[in-house]
Parts: sequence; structure tokens; C-alpha cells
Amino acid sequence: MRRVILLTALFAVVFVSTSQGLNIALSGTSQTGNQPIIDFLVENFGATVTFGDYSTPANIPADTELFIVGRVLSSGAYDNATNKATFNALTIPVVCFTSYVARPDGNRWGWHSGPIGAFHTLSGNETVVTEAGADVFGAAGAADWWNDATWGFSAPGTGTVGDGQILATSPAGEIVVAYWKAGDTSGTGAVFGSDRLLFNVPDQGSGNPVDLPNTAAGQQALLAALKLIILQEDVPHDPIATPLNPDGSVGTPISLTEAQVTLGWEAALDDNSLVLPAILRHNIYLSSTNDPNVYLVDSVDQVHNADPSLTDPHNEYGPLTLTRGVTYYWKIEEVMDNGADGYPAGDPNNIMGDLWSFIMVPATVSLTAVAPAYNVVDAGNDLVVSVEGAAVDTYQWYKIGDPDVALENGVDYAGVNTDTLTIYDVQLADEGYYYCVVTNSLPSTASNRDTGPARVMTKRLMNHYVMESMAYDVNPNGITPDAVSGFDMSMASNDTGTDVPVLEANTVPGLAGSSSLKFDNPRATPADPNNVDAQYAQIDEGMVAAYQDITISAWVYSSGGSNWNRILDFGNNTDNYVFLCLNPGSVNNAVRFAVKVAGTEQTVTSAAEAVPVGQWTFVSATLSGNTARLYVNGERVAVNTSMTNDPISFAPTTQNWIARSMWGEGDGYFNGMVDDLKIWNYGLSAQEVAHEYLMTVT
Repeated sequence: MRRVILLTALFAVVFVSTSQGLNIALSGTSQTGNQPIIDFLVENFGATVTFGDYSTPANIPADTELFIVGRVLSSGAYDNATNKATFNALTIPVVCFTSYVARPDGNRWGWHSGPIGAFHTLSGNETVVTEAGADVFGAAGAADWWNDATWGFSAPGTGTVGDGQILATSPAGEIVVAYWKAGDTSGTGAVFGSDRLLFNVPDQGSGNPVDLPNTAAGQQALLAALKLIILQEDVPHDPIATPLNPDGSVGTPISLTEAQVTLGWEAALDDNSLVLPAILRHNIYLSSTNDPNVYLVDSVDQVHNADPSLTDPHNEYGPLTLTRGVTYYWKIEEVMDNGADGYPAGDPNNIMGDLWSFIMVPATVSLTAVAPAYNVVDAGNDLVVSVEGAAVDTYQWYKIGDPDVALENGVDYAGVNTDTLTIYDVQLADEGYYYCVVTNSLPSTASNRDTGPARVMTKRLMNHYVMESMAYDVNPNGITPDAVSGFDMSMASNDTGTDVPVLEANTVPGLAGSSSLKFDNPRATPADPNNVDAQYAQIDEGMVAAYQDITISAWVYSSGGSNWNRILDFGNNTDNYVFLCLNPGSVNNAVRFAVKVAGTEQTVTSAAEAVPVGQWTFVSATLSGNTARLYVNGERVAVNTSMTNDPISFAPTTQNWIARSMWGEGDGYFNGMVDDLKIWNYGLSAQEVAHEYLMTVT
């Protein structure tokens, strides 16, 4: 009786053994068209394949241990709600070679959440291995799995895969290979009773053979993907090697240029899941360079217990001293008893295992940017940031200063000599930038101050322009101060005269303070070059508004103007900015909040007449996570739930303007008054916005 691995809690088969020849049911409508799949399964797994149209699950043979949907079939036969539920609940593993069946259309299986995509090449690097797929296929990145440029492949799946993993895509992002474990949820919510594998394979229809991957890399990829479900236990299996990871997280470096590694594997098993009694020893083959050619280096005996059920299948060899930064290849050959000393190395009567590989810890130290790169927390909370290093012997965290400060463990910090830094009880004094320096004994060093430190802030009001005073000692045009951070605002004009914004006495009861900042920018006809559309203000600090979440509020008095009148516009050019404006487009007296990063703009806009001409109005814009909200006089008037900012790529900014647009003279300058301008580094709640409004009005 062949062994079947069971998951003891909720689900049945997780993967299946090929100790004696696996019973596979392959579903299709043309055996000729599916013959390449049948041949591949027989040659590589010694499987017994039964072919038929099993689109009705009741027709699947009773002794089936693995169910496969091949190609050259009608996907409409699987468009059945009852059959769909049965197929998705199967407790035998299922492999699907086509998204035509696995797509969510109608009552097909819905393994992924989107329809089939468009993928039109079978030559060159038509496949992209994902990071998750690198663990299966050896390396992430472009791969050439097919070499057939005579026709197109048009059925890779798209969308998401729920709890599963996308292992490979087309260059455009359509799913080529995806994998789910028993108990995972599909892209459309089905909970699987066993493992599932989607490996999209094209066919030419009309009974023509399917096109399995036909390059060496493609054939190996198909084999590796199937082995996620099919466990070969009649050969050496379950390899381990330390270090497994390129970052050296497993294993012990033992010299300046070398590291230590131990190889491990499980011996081949018989039909009763016991170590084959005829195994005398295990030959170890290992490469000496990055070349996949392997050479016999040694042997270890298989220790058999008098009671076969107590024989340990696990074997190890090592430790070995190997060179850093080198990819090694290895395999195990089971030497079988021939009545003497066993068959010689390479004899076909021995059992030769698969080729395995691992990467030694590199010799040169490297380091990632700090993550998360942007952090805003409530004062008093703890914060954790981390890095990932390769070939690292020592870590040291710093805070950028003048000079930079090497952190020490204590009441303020923990983990200062590890890859993870904890900042306790974050307060205003802790704000700033943090980075890590790593070294190894070769020696080499790396610092993520260059690749990316972490910014740390407390949630707070960052800027407040009360518009109550103007100083002329530094700038003859005048400077009004920022009462919080010192990001002062300079008065400016871009015409040939000296007309600049000035403070105007408040005459409206209830408005905070005694004055406001007046911008005299009427759009007259004919235009006066010394008076029309010229006045604005500039904030020189490049990090103003460089926040992932943000709130901007101001009292605004519009004296009327043309379209796109900026209340404020902070950015570098027409591809990067944050703005508040009146009269967006042809929407009279509406207000718009916009964020544009790397040429992609996201906006939220009120209805018309939200900010009428000739009266004071309190305008607020908030951005929290993906949601932007606009408020007028403390009441929400518009919302956008798919809007984000990227402070890392957005800042520093050089053109931080009040009343002027990044788009130049095409947009009218703001004409009117602005008072009590505030900026927070987080999104205020609706209650907090209302409180800001009520603090000012009578």
C-alpha cells in the first residue's frame, strides 16, 4: 500500500508520495493533445496516468491520488456551481494547467480573482519568477521557459490568489504559476481541502499537443512546481544545508573568507515508509565552484536498526569549510546492496537523487534601507525599525545630528547592536533620522544612511502661520513667522514692481487675531504687469508638507478670480506637488485638494460655491492612509478613498508657495486673504476639524 501523507487536523492529503508509482487522473478531451503531459508524469514520477473527461467529478477514478486538469478541453464543461464546490473541496491534490478552468468567470473554480489575461510570446524571457517563486525555481527575475515563437500563449491568469503565492508571472504581470496549501483560501474565497497548483500551459487546440516548457530551465521549473505537491520518497529527499539563506542567517562563519556548512537529507523509503533496507551508504556529490557539475567527495554509512521501524531516515555530512559568496550544487546517491560492498558510484542500480543548491554567506557586507522608512507615532508610544544585512558581524544604530550620535541600550533604546532598533517612549526630542552601520571581519562596512535612514516624528501640529506680524530686517519684502517650527514665510512678487502681500487688519468679528495676509491679485483687463497676478509667498523649508498623512487648514477670503487659484502649492514642478485651490477648472467657487507624485495626480473636490466670494470660510483638507477628506466650516463636503502621498520621493520641495501655482501663469494667482494657516503631520479626525473651526468663530 502506497503511503499517503495526511494533515491530522482538518484536511486530508497535503502532498502525495511516489514510492511505488502515483495514480493520476488527467482530465481533457484529447489524449493526443495531452500526451506530452502524460509522458512527463511517467518519466519523472513513475506515475500511472488515467486519461479521460473528468469535468464531472463523480467520474474521477476511485483510486486517484492526484487530479490534474490538462489542456485541449472545453472550459465551459467546468462552468457548474455544484461541480465547482466539489472540485474545490477535493481532499486529493489538484493541479490545473489552464486558467480557463481556474478563472472566476461563471461557475468555474475561481482560484484567482480576475479573468485570463493577454500574454503573447513564447520565446525569450517570457516568464518572470517572483520573490516567492525564487524559493522554488532558484532565483527571482526574468526566465526563458519556452522556445517557440511560431504562435501565441493567451491564457495566463490575472488578479489575486488569496492566501496562495504567485510564483511566476508574465512580464506584464499575469499569473503563470501559483500555489496554495491545504487550508488556504482562493482568490474568490474557496477554502481548499488539499494543495493546489496552477501552472499555465498553452495549447494549439484541435487535438494538437500542448506546449510544455521546453527549455532546460522551463523543464526544471515544471518539475520543481509539481514537486510542491508530489513528494518523491523513493529517492533522497528533504535536503537541508546551512546556511540556507544568502544573508547568512543560518550557519557559523569560521574564518575571514570561509564559512561552515552541514548537509542533511532524508533517505529513500519503501512502500511502508521505512528506510529501504538495501541502502548501504550515501555518496555525497558536491561542486567546487559556481558550476553545477558535481563530484564525488565522500560517503556516509546508513545506520540500520534491528527494528526497521526505528531506523532514522535523517542523515548529515559536515561541517564543511566552503568559500563565501559561492553557489554550491550537491546531490546524494544511495549505494544499494549487491551482496558485496555495494554497487560502484554511478551504477544504475543505485538511487541517484536530484540536484540541489545553496548559496554561502557573501564576503562583502551589504545593508538595506531602514524599514519602515517613514514613522509618525503618538507621543509616548514605542517604535520599532529594522534593517536586513548580509555578511554582517556587527551592527550599530545612529541618530543623525551634528555630529551623529551612536545609540546605547538603556531606558531610551534597545537593540542598538542588532538588526532591529526599538525607541522607547517616543517624544519630540526623539524626532529625526535613524540609520545603521554594519561591519564584518574581512573587513567591510555598509551604512544605510546612504541607502535610506528612517524618519521618526510624533503626531503633532508642525506649522502655524498666525499672520499677525511682519519683519523686514532680513527680507525687505517682509517675513511672517511660523509659530511652531520656524519655517518662516517670505513675501514675494514675480513682476517688475514691488507689490508684495501685506498684512490687512481684520474687520470680520470672530476671526482669530487682528490681521490677515492679503494677496492683491485681481485679473484685470487689460492686465497691469505691476499689479495683476504677481503676489505670492514662499516657504524655504524643503520638508514642509512632506508627510504621508497630513492636515492643512486655513481661513480663506476670496475676492474673486480666475480658475485654479492656489491657496497653497508645495512642490518642485508640475509632476510633484500638494495643493489647495479654488475654482478648479470650470467649477466656480469649489475647493480642491490634490497630491501629485511622479506625475500621478489624485484629487478630492467639493461641489460648486463651497467657498463663496466675499466672505471668510474655514477650509480643511485631511489625508489619512488612503482616504482624503475636504471640510468647509467644519463640515465634510467631499471624500476620496483611494488617495495617498509618498513623502520619501515627494520631498524635499523647493517651490513652497502661498497663492501661486506650479503651472505658472496658466493658473490664476489667489486673490484675497489667508489667515491662521496650519499644517499637521497626520490626518485630523472630523471631531478635531470641527473643534478647530469652533475655536475661531463666535
